[in-house]
Amino acid sequence: MIRPKIFISYNWETPKHDSWVEKLAEKLVESNVDVIFDKYDLKDGEDAQEFIEDSITDVDTDKVILICSKKYLTDKGAQIISKELFEKISNNKFIVIFSEKDEHGNPYIPDYYKLRSYIDLSDESTYGKNLEKLLRWIHDRPIYVKPNFGEALNFSEDEKFSLETTGLYVAAKKAIKEGRPNAIGLVTEYFNVFSKNLEKFRVDLEDSDEEYDDKIFSSGDEYFIYKNEFVELVYMIGQYMFDDFVGKRMHDFFQSLTKYLVFPEDYKFKHKCGLDIFKFFIHELFLYCIAALMKHDRYDLIVDLIQNRYYIEKDNNGLGQLQGFEIFHNYLSSFDYRNERLKLGRKSLHADIIMKHARSDYVTFNEVLQTDFILYVVNSIQSLRFEHEQGWFPESLVLMNFPDRPFDIFSRCESRHYFDTIKQILGVLKKMELEAVLESMDEEEIYVPEWGEFKIDPYALLNFKDMCTMP
Repeated sequence: MIRPKIFISYNWETPKHDSWVEKLAEKLVESNVDVIFDKYDLKDGEDAQEFIEDSITDVDTDKVILICSKKYLTDKGAQIISKELFEKISNNKFIVIFSEKDEHGNPYIPDYYKLRSYIDLSDESTYGKNLEKLLRWIHDRPIYVKPNFGEALNFSEDEKFSLETTGLYVAAKKAIKEGRPNAIGLVTEYFNVFSKNLEKFRVDLEDSDEEYDDKIFSSGDEYFIYKNEFVELVYMIGQYMFDDFVGKRMHDFFQSLTKYLVFPEDYKFKHKCGLDIFKFFIHELFLYCIAALMKHDRYDLIVDLIQNRYYIEKDNNGLGQLQGFEIFHNYLSSFDYRNERLKLGRKSLHADIIMKHARSDYVTFNEVLQTDFILYVVNSIQSLRFEHEQGWFPESLVLMNFPDRPFDIFSRCESRHYFDTIKQILGVLKKMELEAVLESMDEEEIYVPEWGEFKIDPYALLNFKDMCTMP
């Protein structure tokens, strides 16, 4: 990916204003932008005005950001970027960002620029959304892309599906890595915005000539972008964040997503598959979240997510109830319908898409398989202990290459010490508690997944024979 080079033109004002500009520059660098900035590039003894003019006119400078304030228009900024210079250089090279407004709520903009578009970063409530707009301009990735004649719009570029989390994602990632005290606040805000804007993916399956499964699947590309963003952030949380509240914030996030698993009371079009897009997204987010935390042995956070329960205010029968994490796995009839309608002949289209989405630098598909099996085992233990039905079906395991070989985490459980480390996520104290679950599987009290002739071997996958045989 080509790294764009931009120059930031601004006015030296108050320490608060200068710090605001510096933080913007940092966010741009974090977003793969090569920033020419006086604090980075202006050397002691160099002529500041000459530095600015050379940076603007340099053919290697792709874009110029004008950070406009009241003082910018009355000081050197407006003199250096004059109307003549602006007209001499390609106008598409410039964008105005205003950091403040006048008493009437109007931006400070040079006269020669007033008929052109600008970006408002003066309001904290819209900062994240508008920072994403700036990044799209810098990287030449506009929201709206003119389609080829005869082809439909690319939904991955449709603003309708923008979760408006990119700015928060960049800021939270940087704060986490640097151990800043505001990291937990940024993570919480990211989760809140993600949960709120997921509503944009709701699809109306009624009164349409389009096959309903096509409507469901057409929004998947844009979701994939945000799913990867989420997984990377969780990965960094697992690696760097040891805040006392982070586990609760993650549990609160998934709790907030449960509202998408039932229809709103006032929702008119309750198609039988109307929630499938949310059910798939949330299932995959939970699965990948646990897998990302496993990478850093964050069993404390995993316990918060899988041993604590979730409250469903009103299910589809109008009843409120507490449920375990299995609420995030649901049967998706639209996926089976699509498999049959298109004659795809797949054992599990759900599993196929999970594997397709496994293209990540942070979680591999083998790690997803392992996590899916762990969640199946934990849910089996809980269903036996609390006498409720199983709810977590390990969709992805149908794509295992070796269903009779232990997963890595259980291979290491030959060591009693390692077993004692991970038993908290299983919710057991001793190996014999797992034996009771396996016996229930043998007696068919607990369901063992199978797909035709393909069936997993829980004994082998758990490495039960050799478990706890070493110190």
